[in-house]
Amino acid sequence: MDRNIKNKRTIILVITVLALVLAAGAYIVVPRGVTQIDLVTDKGETVVETLEIYVGTETQLSCRITPALFMNRKSEYAIADEKIATIDETGLLKALKEGETRLTVECAGTRKNYTIKAETAIEDIAGLKKEITLYEGEEFQLEPKIKMAEKGLEKPEITYKTKRNTIAKVDKNGLITAVSEGKTTITVTAGDISKKIKVIVEAVPVVTPEPVVTVTNDNNDNDNNKATKKKNKKKAGGKSGGNTEDNSGGGNDSGGNSSGGDNGGSGGGTDNGGGGNSEGSSGGSEGGGDGGSDSGE
Repeated sequence: MDRNIKNKRTIILVITVLALVLAAGAYIVVPRGVTQIDLVTDKGETVVETLEIYVGTETQLSCRITPALFMNRKSEYAIADEKIATIDETGLLKALKEGETRLTVECAGTRKNYTIKAETAIEDIAGLKKEITLYEGEEFQLEPKIKMAEKGLEKPEITYKTKRNTIAKVDKNGLITAVSEGKTTITVTAGDISKKIKVIVEAVPVVTPEPVVTVTNDNNDNDNNKATKKKNKKKAGGKSGGNTEDNSGGGNDSGGNSSGGDNGGSGGGTDNGGGGNSEGSSGGSEGGGDGGSDSGE
């Protein structure tokens, strides 16, 4: 009876030892049984040699082992330049700055290197002028528009900085205030992209009032007087021509008279019109001659 018990115990012990040996052997052989190791992102994408990631974003990496029997093996990650990107023990990768660095992954006794390329998520900063001219004390609101590389990406904070506060100031919201005459530069930054704006501040121009010209009535009176004189001259000229014809006729009439008094009448004609005087005087002379002949007879 005792002998049978001993035999059973021996058999159990042998089986246990064999199981332990097999287990230990399996553990040692496991790494040799791994045929492939792949680095996979949280989107299920396999990283071949280079992983591109936008600055300010993160992705969860994991090590995929083939065959899947060995997937429970622990993975280790290491980043060469932690200023560009960081990765924790779980494989969470964060891009901090634009650039390239090396990622080393060790899994199931196998080590592999990858290139991490961190790129800026911002394509451009639009809506800004290259040059702004302001008068002292004047304000101008900047309204930049950030264009992201992909939809859904979080837009970074925008910062503003002026080179010379004594010329122009800018607040955290992008409001520019012109301080004094001169030139300066304001830099607008979003992520890894910056845009510069030239700001020119001019002195406020001094406005000189224009002299006021007062129109008085004297000028109007002078103009009216001149116009009146012109009208009177025209009227006088017309009347003078009429008098000449009348006087000329008068001279002719006096020429028909025989008395010496008629000659005097023709003299009166001389005063009024030059043309009338000549004819009147001639008529008067003839009248005088006739009168003398009559008297001799």
